[in-house]
Amino acid sequence: MSQRIAVAAEHKEEEVLAAAIGGLSRVAEAILSLPCEQRVHAIDAAAESYRKTALAFLSEEETERWLRDVLLRLRVEFANLRPR
Repeated sequence: MSQRIAVAAEHKEEEVLAAAIGGLSRVAEAILSLPCEQRVHAIDAAAESYRKTALAFLSEEETERWLRDVLLRLRVEFANLRPR
């Protein structure tokens, strides 16, 4: 039974973290819609939200690695959304 619980918990962790990554394009769009002077604060707030989410499932070290990856993906989303 405990193995089932562990598997279910791991699956929930994967779902939550994948949902956070899956929403990056919407987060990028929302941030880019803000006035320039508000964007840095919005990015910091998003990063803190992602950090708190990850810490619920991951160690501090794993969270920092995951967060670096998420913020890199967010930068890519910004680049893809900006007019060329």
